[in-house]
Amino acid sequence: MDGQIITIKQLPIIEERLQLIKAEIDAKTQHVLALDCNDATVKAIKSLRADLNKDFSDLEEKRKEVKRAVMSPYERFEEVYTECVTNIYKQTDAILKGRIAIVENAIKANKDKEVKAYYDEYAESLGIDFVPYKKSGITVTLSASAKKLKEQAAAYLDRIADELKLIATQPQDLQPEILVEYKRTVNVAYSIQTVIERKKAIEEEAERARQQAEQQTIYEAAEARVDEAVESYGEEHQEKAKAVSLYEFEGLGKKPVTESTAGNIIAMSGIPDITIGDTVCAPGAVEPLPFVKISAPTLEMTFSVNDSPYAGREGKFVTSRQLRDRLYRETLKDVSLKVSDTDRDSAFNVAGRGEMSLSILIETMRREGYEFQVSPPRVLYKEIDGKKCEPIERLVVDVPGDCVGSVIEKLGQRKGDLVEMTPVGDRMKVEFLIPARGLFGYRNDFLTDTKGEGIMASVFDSYAPYKGDISRRGMGSLISTETGDSITYGLFNAQERGTLFIGAGVPVYEGMIIGVANRGEDIVVNACRKKQLTNTRASGSDDALRLVPPRQMSLEQCLEFLADDELLEVTPKSLRMRKAILNHEQRMKSLKGKK
Repeated sequence: MDGQIITIKQLPIIEERLQLIKAEIDAKTQHVLALDCNDATVKAIKSLRADLNKDFSDLEEKRKEVKRAVMSPYERFEEVYTECVTNIYKQTDAILKGRIAIVENAIKANKDKEVKAYYDEYAESLGIDFVPYKKSGITVTLSASAKKLKEQAAAYLDRIADELKLIATQPQDLQPEILVEYKRTVNVAYSIQTVIERKKAIEEEAERARQQAEQQTIYEAAEARVDEAVESYGEEHQEKAKAVSLYEFEGLGKKPVTESTAGNIIAMSGIPDITIGDTVCAPGAVEPLPFVKISAPTLEMTFSVNDSPYAGREGKFVTSRQLRDRLYRETLKDVSLKVSDTDRDSAFNVAGRGEMSLSILIETMRREGYEFQVSPPRVLYKEIDGKKCEPIERLVVDVPGDCVGSVIEKLGQRKGDLVEMTPVGDRMKVEFLIPARGLFGYRNDFLTDTKGEGIMASVFDSYAPYKGDISRRGMGSLISTETGDSITYGLFNAQERGTLFIGAGVPVYEGMIIGVANRGEDIVVNACRKKQLTNTRASGSDDALRLVPPRQMSLEQCLEFLADDELLEVTPKSLRMRKAILNHEQRMKSLKGKK
Protein backbone atom coordinates (compact mmCIF):
# COMPACT_ATOMS: atom_id res chain seq x y z
CA MET A 1 0.00 0.00 0.00
CA ASP A 2 1.38 3.37 -1.08
CA GLY A 3 1.98 5.48 2.02
CA GLN A 4 1.57 8.81 0.17
CA ILE A 5 -2.11 9.76 0.09
CA ILE A 6 -1.80 13.49 -0.90
CA THR A 7 0.83 15.76 -2.43
CA ILE A 8 1.37 19.35 -1.09
CA LYS A 9 3.18 21.82 -3.41
CA GLN A 10 1.84 25.26 -2.40
CA LEU A 11 3.66 25.96 0.92
CA PRO A 12 7.09 26.91 -0.53
CA ILE A 13 5.46 29.49 -2.81
CA ILE A 14 3.59 31.05 0.15
CA GLU A 15 6.75 31.16 2.23
CA GLU A 16 8.74 32.88 -0.55
CA ARG A 17 6.12 35.64 -0.93
CA LEU A 18 5.99 36.22 2.85
CA GLN A 19 9.71 36.85 2.90
CA LEU A 20 9.28 39.52 0.23
CA ILE A 21 6.45 41.15 2.19
CA LYS A 22 8.57 41.07 5.33
CA ALA A 23 11.32 43.05 3.59
CA GLU A 24 8.86 45.75 2.56
CA ILE A 25 7.42 45.96 6.08
CA ASP A 26 10.88 46.22 7.64
CA ALA A 27 11.75 49.11 5.36
CA LYS A 28 8.55 51.01 6.21
CA THR A 29 8.74 50.45 9.95
CA GLN A 30 12.44 51.30 10.22
CA HIS A 31 11.81 54.55 8.37
CA VAL A 32 9.01 55.51 10.74
CA LEU A 33 10.89 54.51 13.89
CA ALA A 34 13.90 56.60 12.78
CA LEU A 35 11.84 59.82 12.81
CA ASP A 36 12.14 62.20 15.78
CA CYS A 37 8.75 62.74 17.41
CA ASN A 38 8.27 66.40 18.50
CA ASP A 39 5.74 69.21 18.21
CA ALA A 40 6.63 69.79 14.58
CA THR A 41 6.58 66.16 13.42
CA VAL A 42 3.82 64.61 15.60
CA LYS A 43 1.07 65.11 12.94
CA ALA A 44 3.19 63.52 10.20
CA ILE A 45 4.04 60.56 12.45
CA LYS A 46 0.32 60.07 13.27
CA SER A 47 -0.41 59.96 9.53
CA LEU A 48 2.35 57.39 8.95
CA ARG A 49 1.02 55.30 11.85
CA ALA A 50 -2.45 55.33 10.30
CA ASP A 51 -0.94 54.17 6.98
CA LEU A 52 0.84 51.30 8.75
CA ASN A 53 -2.39 50.22 10.48
CA LYS A 54 -4.23 50.25 7.10
CA ASP A 55 -1.47 48.13 5.53
CA PHE A 56 -1.72 45.67 8.42
CA SER A 57 -5.52 45.42 8.06
CA ASP A 58 -5.20 44.68 4.34
CA LEU A 59 -2.65 41.97 4.98
CA GLU A 60 -4.85 40.43 7.69
CA GLU A 61 -7.73 40.15 5.21
CA LYS A 62 -5.42 38.43 2.72
CA ARG A 63 -4.18 36.08 5.46
CA LYS A 64 -7.74 35.03 6.20
CA GLU A 65 -8.35 34.43 2.48
CA VAL A 66 -5.25 32.24 2.35
CA LYS A 67 -6.43 30.29 5.38
CA ARG A 68 -9.80 29.63 3.82
CA ALA A 69 -8.18 28.60 0.55
CA VAL A 70 -5.73 26.27 2.29
CA MET A 71 -8.16 24.74 4.83
CA SER A 72 -10.98 24.07 2.40
CA PRO A 73 -9.11 21.24 0.57
CA TYR A 74 -7.97 19.76 3.90
CA GLU A 75 -11.47 19.68 5.29
CA ARG A 76 -12.65 17.93 2.16
CA PHE A 77 -9.72 15.51 2.46
CA GLU A 78 -10.67 14.75 6.13
CA GLU A 79 -14.25 14.00 5.10
CA VAL A 80 -13.21 11.62 2.27
CA TYR A 81 -10.56 9.95 4.50
CA THR A 82 -13.13 9.14 7.19
CA GLU A 83 -15.45 7.57 4.58
CA CYS A 84 -12.78 5.60 2.71
CA VAL A 85 -10.50 4.52 5.57
CA THR A 86 -11.68 5.07 9.16
CA ASN A 87 -15.24 3.71 8.88
CA ILE A 88 -14.15 0.54 7.01
CA TYR A 89 -11.51 -0.34 9.59
CA LYS A 90 -13.85 0.28 12.57
CA GLN A 91 -16.74 -1.74 11.10
CA THR A 92 -14.44 -4.67 10.32
CA ASP A 93 -12.92 -4.59 13.82
CA ALA A 94 -16.37 -4.60 15.48
CA ILE A 95 -17.50 -7.63 13.45
CA LEU A 96 -14.33 -9.58 14.27
CA LYS A 97 -14.58 -8.63 17.95
CA GLY A 98 -18.15 -9.99 18.14
CA ARG A 99 -17.19 -13.29 16.46
CA ILE A 100 -14.24 -13.72 18.84
CA ALA A 101 -16.46 -13.00 21.88
CA ILE A 102 -18.96 -15.70 20.86
CA VAL A 103 -16.21 -18.32 20.66
CA GLU A 104 -14.52 -17.20 23.89
CA ASN A 105 -17.83 -17.12 25.82
CA ALA A 106 -18.58 -20.65 24.66
CA ILE A 107 -15.14 -21.78 25.82
CA LYS A 108 -15.65 -20.10 29.26
CA ALA A 109 -19.18 -21.55 29.60
CA ASN A 110 -17.94 -25.10 28.95
CA LYS A 111 -15.05 -24.58 31.34
CA ASP A 112 -17.41 -23.14 34.00
CA LYS A 113 -19.80 -26.09 33.59
CA GLU A 114 -16.94 -28.54 34.06
CA VAL A 115 -15.61 -26.76 37.16
CA LYS A 116 -19.10 -26.50 38.66
CA ALA A 117 -19.71 -30.22 38.24
CA TYR A 118 -16.41 -30.92 40.00
CA TYR A 119 -17.23 -28.40 42.79
CA ASP A 120 -20.68 -29.89 43.46
CA GLU A 121 -19.29 -33.43 43.55
CA TYR A 122 -16.43 -32.53 45.89
CA ALA A 123 -18.69 -30.46 48.18
CA GLU A 124 -21.10 -33.40 48.46
CA SER A 125 -18.24 -35.74 49.40
CA LEU A 126 -17.26 -33.35 52.24
CA GLY A 127 -20.85 -32.85 53.40
CA ILE A 128 -20.84 -29.10 52.64
CA ASP A 129 -24.25 -28.00 51.39
CA PHE A 130 -24.52 -24.36 52.53
CA VAL A 131 -22.09 -22.72 50.07
CA PRO A 132 -23.30 -23.03 46.43
CA TYR A 133 -20.86 -22.74 43.54
CA LYS A 134 -22.00 -19.17 42.72
CA LYS A 135 -20.92 -17.96 46.19
CA SER A 136 -17.51 -19.63 46.05
CA GLY A 137 -15.86 -16.61 44.42
CA ILE A 138 -14.22 -18.75 41.66
CA THR A 139 -13.86 -16.67 38.47
CA VAL A 140 -13.51 -18.53 35.15
CA THR A 141 -11.15 -16.83 32.63
CA LEU A 142 -9.69 -17.85 29.26
CA SER A 143 -6.17 -17.90 30.61
CA ALA A 144 -6.98 -20.14 33.60
CA SER A 145 -7.02 -23.86 32.82
CA ALA A 146 -9.78 -26.16 34.02
CA LYS A 147 -7.23 -28.01 36.15
CA LYS A 148 -6.16 -24.79 37.90
CA LEU A 149 -9.78 -23.81 38.56
CA LYS A 150 -10.56 -27.24 40.00
CA GLU A 151 -7.58 -26.86 42.34
CA GLN A 152 -9.00 -23.49 43.49
CA ALA A 153 -12.39 -25.10 44.14
CA ALA A 154 -10.84 -27.95 46.09
CA ALA A 155 -8.72 -25.53 48.18
CA TYR A 156 -11.79 -23.42 48.97
CA LEU A 157 -13.85 -26.43 50.09
CA ASP A 158 -10.92 -27.85 52.10
CA ARG A 159 -10.66 -24.53 53.95
CA ILE A 160 -14.35 -24.66 54.83
CA ALA A 161 -13.93 -28.25 56.06
CA ASP A 162 -10.99 -27.18 58.27
CA GLU A 163 -13.00 -24.26 59.67
CA LEU A 164 -15.88 -26.62 60.50
CA LYS A 165 -13.42 -28.76 62.43
CA LEU A 166 -12.28 -25.60 64.28
CA ILE A 167 -15.89 -24.82 65.22
CA ALA A 168 -16.18 -28.36 66.63
CA THR A 169 -13.38 -27.49 69.12
CA GLN A 170 -15.34 -24.56 70.61
CA PRO A 171 -17.40 -24.88 73.84
CA GLN A 172 -20.27 -27.32 73.42
CA ASP A 173 -22.98 -24.79 74.28
CA LEU A 174 -21.67 -22.30 71.70
CA GLN A 175 -21.18 -24.64 68.74
CA PRO A 176 -24.76 -24.58 67.34
CA GLU A 177 -24.91 -20.77 67.43
CA ILE A 178 -21.42 -20.43 65.90
CA LEU A 179 -22.37 -22.86 63.13
CA VAL A 180 -25.51 -20.89 62.28
CA GLU A 181 -23.51 -17.66 62.14
CA TYR A 182 -20.77 -19.35 60.06
CA LYS A 183 -23.23 -20.70 57.49
CA ARG A 184 -24.52 -17.16 57.08
CA THR A 185 -21.14 -15.42 56.74
CA VAL A 186 -18.57 -18.18 55.88
CA ASN A 187 -16.15 -16.30 58.16
CA VAL A 188 -15.03 -18.45 61.07
CA ALA A 189 -13.17 -15.72 63.01
CA TYR A 190 -16.10 -13.30 62.78
CA SER A 191 -18.62 -16.01 63.71
CA ILE A 192 -16.72 -17.16 66.82
CA GLN A 193 -16.07 -13.58 67.97
CA THR A 194 -19.68 -12.53 67.40
CA VAL A 195 -21.13 -15.42 69.40
CA ILE A 196 -18.62 -14.96 72.25
CA GLU A 197 -19.36 -11.21 72.46
CA ARG A 198 -23.08 -11.94 72.32
CA LYS A 199 -22.76 -14.37 75.24
CA LYS A 200 -20.64 -11.83 77.14
CA ALA A 201 -23.27 -9.12 76.59
CA ILE A 202 -26.00 -11.46 77.91
CA GLU A 203 -23.90 -12.24 80.98
CA GLU A 204 -23.19 -8.54 81.56
CA GLU A 205 -26.89 -7.77 81.25
CA ALA A 206 -27.68 -10.49 83.78
CA GLU A 207 -25.02 -9.10 86.14
CA ARG A 208 -26.40 -5.58 85.66
CA ALA A 209 -29.90 -6.85 86.46
CA ARG A 210 -28.53 -8.56 89.56
CA GLN A 211 -26.81 -5.32 90.67
CA GLN A 212 -29.98 -3.33 89.99
CA ALA A 213 -31.97 -5.77 92.07
CA GLU A 214 -29.39 -5.47 94.85
CA GLN A 215 -29.48 -1.66 94.68
CA GLN A 216 -33.27 -1.78 94.69
CA THR A 217 -33.18 -3.95 97.80
CA ILE A 218 -30.86 -1.46 99.53
CA TYR A 219 -33.08 1.43 98.48
CA GLU A 220 -36.25 -0.31 99.64
CA ALA A 221 -34.60 -1.11 102.98
CA ALA A 222 -33.58 2.54 103.42
CA GLU A 223 -37.04 3.69 102.42
CA ALA A 224 -38.56 1.27 104.90
CA ARG A 225 -36.39 2.68 107.67
CA VAL A 226 -37.49 6.20 106.82
CA ASP A 227 -41.15 5.17 106.62
CA GLU A 228 -40.79 3.42 109.97
CA ALA A 229 -39.31 6.57 111.44
CA VAL A 230 -42.14 8.65 110.01
CA GLU A 231 -44.82 6.31 111.32
CA SER A 232 -43.35 5.94 114.77
CA TYR A 233 -42.02 9.43 115.39
CA GLY A 234 -44.34 9.70 118.44
CA GLU A 235 -42.88 6.60 120.04
CA GLU A 236 -39.75 6.68 122.14
CA HIS A 237 -37.00 4.13 121.42
CA GLN A 238 -34.06 4.92 123.63
CA GLU A 239 -30.60 3.51 122.98
CA LYS A 240 -27.35 4.37 124.72
CA ALA A 241 -24.36 5.29 122.58
CA LYS A 242 -21.08 7.19 122.91
CA ALA A 243 -19.85 9.85 120.52
CA VAL A 244 -16.19 9.29 119.74
CA SER A 245 -15.45 12.66 118.16
CA LEU A 246 -17.17 16.02 117.72
CA TYR A 247 -16.52 18.59 114.97
CA GLU A 248 -17.69 22.14 114.22
CA PHE A 249 -17.69 23.50 110.70
CA GLU A 250 -15.41 26.43 110.03
CA GLY A 251 -15.52 27.86 106.51
CA LEU A 252 -15.14 24.97 104.08
CA GLY A 253 -13.46 22.75 106.68
CA LYS A 254 -14.17 21.47 110.17
CA LYS A 255 -12.29 21.53 113.43
CA PRO A 256 -12.46 19.11 116.39
CA VAL A 257 -14.14 20.43 119.56
CA THR A 258 -15.13 19.05 122.95
CA GLU A 259 -18.35 21.05 123.29
CA SER A 260 -20.68 23.16 121.17
CA THR A 261 -23.42 25.72 121.76
CA ALA A 262 -26.96 26.03 120.45
CA GLY A 263 -27.29 27.07 116.84
CA ASN A 264 -24.01 25.54 115.65
CA ILE A 265 -23.93 22.87 112.95
CA ILE A 266 -21.83 19.95 114.13
CA ALA A 267 -20.69 16.49 113.00
CA MET A 268 -20.06 13.52 115.27
CA SER A 269 -18.90 9.94 114.85
CA GLY A 270 -19.17 6.76 116.89
CA ILE A 271 -22.98 6.36 117.09
CA PRO A 272 -24.10 3.29 115.10
CA ASP A 273 -27.46 2.67 113.37
CA ILE A 274 -28.50 6.32 113.51
CA THR A 275 -31.09 7.42 110.96
CA ILE A 276 -33.13 10.44 109.89
CA GLY A 277 -35.51 11.57 112.66
CA ASP A 278 -33.38 10.40 115.61
CA THR A 279 -32.57 12.85 118.41
CA VAL A 280 -29.19 12.79 120.18
CA CYS A 281 -29.68 13.71 123.88
CA ALA A 282 -27.59 13.92 127.01
CA PRO A 283 -28.23 10.94 129.39
CA GLY A 284 -29.64 13.30 132.01
CA ALA A 285 -31.99 15.15 129.68
CA VAL A 286 -33.77 12.77 127.35
CA GLU A 287 -36.13 14.99 125.35
CA PRO A 288 -36.65 13.60 121.81
CA LEU A 289 -37.86 16.08 119.21
CA PRO A 290 -40.98 15.22 117.20
CA PHE A 291 -40.21 14.02 113.68
CA VAL A 292 -40.95 16.60 111.03
CA LYS A 293 -43.05 14.98 108.35
CA ILE A 294 -41.49 15.33 104.93
CA SER A 295 -43.71 16.47 102.10
CA ALA A 296 -44.20 14.19 99.14
CA PRO A 297 -42.53 15.06 95.80
CA THR A 298 -44.47 17.40 93.53
CA LEU A 299 -42.23 17.51 90.45
CA GLU A 300 -40.61 14.89 88.25
CA MET A 301 -37.85 14.90 85.65
CA THR A 302 -36.38 12.15 83.51
CA PHE A 303 -32.61 11.63 83.80
CA SER A 304 -31.16 9.61 80.92
CA VAL A 305 -27.83 8.67 79.36
CA ASN A 306 -26.48 11.32 77.00
CA ASP A 307 -26.97 10.17 73.38
CA SER A 308 -25.95 13.35 71.53
CA PRO A 309 -23.21 13.31 68.84
CA TYR A 310 -20.81 14.77 71.44
CA ALA A 311 -21.60 12.17 74.12
CA GLY A 312 -18.67 10.99 76.23
CA ARG A 313 -16.32 13.85 75.31
CA GLU A 314 -16.44 15.82 78.57
CA GLY A 315 -17.87 13.56 81.28
CA LYS A 316 -16.15 11.02 83.55
CA PHE A 317 -19.27 8.99 84.41
CA VAL A 318 -21.43 8.37 81.33
CA THR A 319 -22.98 4.89 81.56
CA SER A 320 -26.52 4.01 82.67
CA ARG A 321 -25.18 1.91 85.56
CA GLN A 322 -23.14 4.83 86.91
CA LEU A 323 -26.08 7.20 86.53
CA ARG A 324 -28.49 4.80 88.24
CA ASP A 325 -26.14 4.10 91.17
CA ARG A 326 -25.60 7.84 91.72
CA LEU A 327 -29.33 8.65 91.70
CA TYR A 328 -30.26 5.84 94.09
CA ARG A 329 -27.34 6.80 96.34
CA GLU A 330 -28.79 10.32 96.56
CA THR A 331 -32.05 8.91 97.99
CA LEU A 332 -30.16 7.62 101.05
CA LYS A 333 -29.47 11.19 102.22
CA ASP A 334 -32.36 13.08 100.61
CA VAL A 335 -35.59 11.46 101.80
CA SER A 336 -37.72 13.89 99.74
CA LEU A 337 -36.26 12.43 96.56
CA LYS A 338 -37.85 9.47 94.76
CA VAL A 339 -36.10 7.57 91.96
CA SER A 340 -37.81 4.97 89.79
CA ASP A 341 -36.82 2.94 86.74
CA THR A 342 -38.55 3.43 83.39
CA ASP A 343 -39.23 1.08 80.49
CA ARG A 344 -35.81 2.12 79.13
CA ASP A 345 -32.62 0.87 80.76
CA SER A 346 -30.93 4.21 80.11
CA ALA A 347 -33.60 6.50 81.65
CA PHE A 348 -34.81 7.09 85.22
CA ASN A 349 -37.61 9.21 86.68
CA VAL A 350 -36.51 11.48 89.55
CA ALA A 351 -39.21 13.13 91.67
CA GLY A 352 -38.43 15.93 94.12
CA ARG A 353 -39.94 18.69 96.18
CA GLY A 354 -39.36 21.46 93.69
CA GLU A 355 -37.43 22.75 90.72
CA MET A 356 -34.71 24.11 93.01
CA SER A 357 -33.96 20.75 94.65
CA LEU A 358 -33.69 19.03 91.26
CA SER A 359 -31.49 21.85 89.94
CA ILE A 360 -29.15 21.44 92.91
CA LEU A 361 -28.94 17.70 92.22
CA ILE A 362 -28.14 18.33 88.52
CA GLU A 363 -25.46 20.92 89.35
CA THR A 364 -23.92 18.65 92.01
CA MET A 365 -23.73 15.70 89.63
CA ARG A 366 -22.15 17.70 86.81
CA ARG A 367 -19.48 19.00 89.21
CA GLU A 368 -18.76 15.40 90.20
CA GLY A 369 -18.05 14.54 86.56
CA TYR A 370 -21.38 13.02 85.49
CA GLU A 371 -22.64 13.46 81.94
CA PHE A 372 -26.35 12.98 81.19
CA GLN A 373 -29.45 14.63 79.81
CA VAL A 374 -32.69 15.71 81.51
CA SER A 375 -36.24 16.36 80.37
CA PRO A 376 -38.32 19.44 81.22
CA PRO A 377 -39.84 19.26 84.74
CA ARG A 378 -43.31 17.72 85.00
CA VAL A 379 -45.91 18.27 87.72
CA LEU A 380 -47.17 15.16 89.55
CA TYR A 381 -50.96 15.41 89.37
CA LYS A 382 -53.46 13.50 91.50
CA GLU A 383 -57.07 12.55 90.91
CA ILE A 384 -59.21 13.42 93.95
CA ASP A 385 -62.97 12.74 93.88
CA GLY A 386 -62.80 12.27 90.13
CA LYS A 387 -61.13 15.67 89.56
CA LYS A 388 -57.63 16.40 88.30
CA CYS A 389 -55.76 18.12 91.10
CA GLU A 390 -52.34 19.72 91.19
CA PRO A 391 -49.91 20.58 94.04
CA ILE A 392 -50.25 24.08 95.48
CA GLU A 393 -47.31 25.89 97.07
CA ARG A 394 -47.57 28.48 99.84
CA LEU A 395 -45.17 31.14 98.60
CA VAL A 396 -43.83 33.92 100.83
CA VAL A 397 -41.85 36.79 99.28
CA ASP A 398 -40.10 39.67 101.06
CA VAL A 399 -39.49 42.49 98.57
CA PRO A 400 -38.79 46.25 98.52
CA GLY A 401 -41.96 48.35 98.57
CA ASP A 402 -41.46 49.72 95.03
CA CYS A 403 -41.23 46.22 93.56
CA VAL A 404 -44.50 44.80 94.90
CA GLY A 405 -46.53 45.70 91.82
CA SER A 406 -44.39 43.82 89.30
CA VAL A 407 -44.13 40.77 91.60
CA ILE A 408 -47.92 40.57 92.10
CA GLU A 409 -48.47 41.02 88.34
CA LYS A 410 -46.03 38.23 87.38
CA LEU A 411 -47.35 35.80 89.99
CA GLY A 412 -50.93 36.59 88.96
CA GLN A 413 -50.07 35.59 85.38
CA ARG A 414 -48.80 32.30 86.83
CA LYS A 415 -52.19 31.59 88.53
CA GLY A 416 -50.99 32.79 91.97
CA ASP A 417 -53.66 33.92 94.49
CA LEU A 418 -52.76 36.71 96.90
CA VAL A 419 -53.47 35.61 100.48
CA GLU A 420 -51.89 38.24 102.72
CA MET A 421 -49.75 41.35 102.43
CA THR A 422 -47.94 42.83 105.42
CA PRO A 423 -45.68 45.92 105.44
CA VAL A 424 -42.34 45.49 107.24
CA GLY A 425 -40.57 48.85 107.38
CA ASP A 426 -39.85 49.97 103.79
CA ARG A 427 -40.36 46.39 102.57
CA MET A 428 -43.41 44.25 101.97
CA LYS A 429 -44.08 40.66 102.97
CA VAL A 430 -46.54 39.03 100.54
CA GLU A 431 -48.04 35.52 100.75
CA PHE A 432 -49.47 33.58 97.78
CA LEU A 433 -51.04 30.23 97.02
CA ILE A 434 -49.67 29.23 93.62
CA PRO A 435 -49.52 25.99 91.57
CA ALA A 436 -46.11 24.31 91.72
CA ARG A 437 -45.80 24.59 87.94
CA GLY A 438 -46.26 28.33 88.26
CA LEU A 439 -42.85 28.58 89.93
CA PHE A 440 -41.03 27.01 86.94
CA GLY A 441 -38.36 29.49 85.92
CA TYR A 442 -39.76 32.31 88.07
CA ARG A 443 -36.59 32.70 90.13
CA ASN A 444 -34.74 34.68 87.45
CA ASP A 445 -37.73 36.95 86.79
CA PHE A 446 -38.05 37.49 90.55
CA LEU A 447 -34.42 38.54 90.90
CA THR A 448 -34.78 40.92 87.94
CA ASP A 449 -38.03 42.49 89.19
CA THR A 450 -36.65 42.99 92.72
CA LYS A 451 -33.16 44.13 91.58
CA GLY A 452 -31.66 41.19 93.46
CA GLU A 453 -33.05 42.36 96.83
CA GLY A 454 -36.04 39.99 97.07
CA ILE A 455 -36.30 36.91 99.30
CA MET A 456 -38.52 34.02 98.28
CA ALA A 457 -39.49 30.79 100.08
CA SER A 458 -42.15 28.17 99.41
CA VAL A 459 -43.60 25.09 101.11
CA PHE A 460 -46.14 22.54 99.96
CA ASP A 461 -49.66 23.48 101.03
CA SER A 462 -52.20 21.10 99.49
CA TYR A 463 -53.69 19.64 96.33
CA ALA A 464 -56.34 21.73 94.58
CA PRO A 465 -58.32 21.40 91.34
CA TYR A 466 -56.35 22.15 88.17
CA LYS A 467 -56.22 25.93 87.61
CA GLY A 468 -55.84 25.90 83.83
CA ASP A 469 -52.98 26.44 81.42
CA ILE A 470 -50.09 28.75 82.26
CA SER A 471 -48.44 30.47 79.34
CA ARG A 472 -44.77 29.68 79.21
CA ARG A 473 -42.51 30.31 76.25
CA GLY A 474 -44.21 32.04 73.34
CA MET A 475 -41.30 31.80 70.90
CA GLY A 476 -39.79 28.88 69.01
CA SER A 477 -36.19 27.67 68.93
CA LEU A 478 -33.33 28.28 66.51
CA ILE A 479 -32.13 24.78 65.64
CA SER A 480 -28.83 23.88 63.98
CA THR A 481 -29.01 21.77 60.79
CA GLU A 482 -25.31 20.84 60.64
CA THR A 483 -22.62 19.34 62.87
CA GLY A 484 -19.32 21.18 63.31
CA ASP A 485 -17.98 24.47 64.70
CA SER A 486 -20.15 27.57 64.44
CA ILE A 487 -18.97 30.14 61.87
CA THR A 488 -19.39 33.91 62.09
CA TYR A 489 -20.93 34.05 58.60
CA GLY A 490 -23.56 31.43 59.47
CA LEU A 491 -24.36 33.03 62.84
CA PHE A 492 -24.65 36.47 61.23
CA ASN A 493 -27.46 35.18 59.00
CA ALA A 494 -29.05 33.30 61.92
CA GLN A 495 -29.13 36.27 64.33
CA GLU A 496 -31.58 38.04 62.04
CA ARG A 497 -34.13 35.36 62.95
CA GLY A 498 -33.82 35.56 66.73
CA THR A 499 -31.48 35.80 69.73
CA LEU A 500 -28.41 33.53 69.78
CA PHE A 501 -27.17 31.50 72.76
CA ILE A 502 -23.71 30.81 71.28
CA GLY A 503 -20.88 32.67 69.60
CA ALA A 504 -18.43 31.72 66.84
CA GLY A 505 -16.15 28.70 67.23
CA VAL A 506 -18.58 26.72 69.43
CA PRO A 507 -19.11 23.00 68.61
CA VAL A 508 -22.71 22.39 67.50
CA TYR A 509 -24.59 19.43 66.09
CA GLU A 510 -27.75 18.76 64.11
CA GLY A 511 -30.82 19.28 66.32
CA MET A 512 -28.99 21.44 68.88
CA ILE A 513 -30.79 24.61 70.03
CA ILE A 514 -28.55 27.65 69.44
CA GLY A 515 -31.03 30.44 70.14
CA VAL A 516 -34.63 31.59 70.55
CA ALA A 517 -36.61 32.48 67.42
CA ASN A 518 -38.40 35.80 66.96
CA ARG A 519 -41.65 34.03 66.11
CA GLY A 520 -43.79 31.30 67.64
CA GLU A 521 -42.40 28.33 65.69
CA ASP A 522 -39.06 26.56 65.43
CA ILE A 523 -36.60 27.73 62.74
CA VAL A 524 -33.73 25.63 61.38
CA VAL A 525 -30.50 27.51 60.63
CA ASN A 526 -27.03 26.54 59.42
CA ALA A 527 -24.61 27.90 62.01
CA CYS A 528 -21.66 26.22 60.22
CA ARG A 529 -22.25 27.94 56.88
CA LYS A 530 -19.14 29.48 55.30
CA LYS A 531 -18.95 32.35 52.81
CA GLN A 532 -18.45 30.96 49.31
CA LEU A 533 -15.36 32.47 47.66
CA THR A 534 -15.01 32.90 43.88
CA ASN A 535 -12.58 34.54 41.45
CA THR A 536 -14.51 37.78 41.73
CA ARG A 537 -15.35 37.57 45.43
CA ALA A 538 -12.64 37.46 48.04
CA SER A 539 -12.94 36.99 51.77
CA GLY A 540 -12.30 40.68 52.36
CA SER A 541 -14.69 42.01 49.74
CA ASP A 542 -17.60 42.30 52.21
CA ASP A 543 -17.80 44.52 55.24
CA ALA A 544 -16.71 42.92 58.53
CA LEU A 545 -19.51 40.88 60.06
CA ARG A 546 -20.51 41.90 63.57
CA LEU A 547 -22.35 39.52 65.88
CA VAL A 548 -24.61 40.57 68.72
CA PRO A 549 -23.18 39.21 72.02
CA PRO A 550 -24.91 35.86 72.73
CA ARG A 551 -27.35 35.41 75.60
CA GLN A 552 -25.74 33.32 78.34
CA MET A 553 -28.14 30.73 79.79
CA SER A 554 -27.90 29.41 83.35
CA LEU A 555 -29.07 25.95 84.40
CA GLU A 556 -32.37 27.31 85.75
CA GLN A 557 -32.93 29.36 82.58
CA CYS A 558 -32.29 26.31 80.42
CA LEU A 559 -34.81 24.24 82.40
CA GLU A 560 -37.38 27.01 82.09
CA PHE A 561 -36.75 27.38 78.33
CA LEU A 562 -37.21 23.70 77.46
CA ALA A 563 -40.32 22.73 75.53
CA ASP A 564 -41.94 19.31 75.84
CA ASP A 565 -40.01 17.93 72.84
CA GLU A 566 -36.62 19.24 74.03
CA LEU A 567 -33.88 17.99 76.34
CA LEU A 568 -30.98 19.53 78.26
CA GLU A 569 -27.57 17.93 77.76
CA VAL A 570 -25.56 18.32 80.99
CA THR A 571 -21.78 17.80 81.10
CA PRO A 572 -19.09 19.04 83.52
CA LYS A 573 -18.16 21.73 80.98
CA SER A 574 -21.29 22.48 78.97
CA LEU A 575 -25.05 22.94 79.01
CA ARG A 576 -26.56 22.24 75.59
CA MET A 577 -30.26 22.36 74.79
CA ARG A 578 -31.39 20.04 71.99
CA LYS A 579 -34.41 18.49 70.38
CA ALA A 580 -35.33 14.99 71.54
CA ILE A 581 -35.32 13.96 67.84
CA LEU A 582 -32.19 15.45 66.29
CA ASN A 583 -32.82 14.80 62.58
CA HIS A 584 -35.05 17.48 61.03
CA GLU A 585 -36.89 15.15 58.63
CA GLN A 586 -37.62 12.58 61.34
CA ARG A 587 -38.76 15.38 63.67
CA MET A 588 -41.17 16.72 61.06
CA LYS A 589 -42.56 13.23 60.41
CA SER A 590 -43.08 12.78 64.15
CA LEU A 591 -44.94 16.09 64.45
CA LYS A 592 -47.07 15.22 61.43
CA GLY A 593 -47.95 11.86 62.97
CA LYS A 594 -49.16 13.54 66.18
CA LYS A 595 -51.58 15.83 64.34
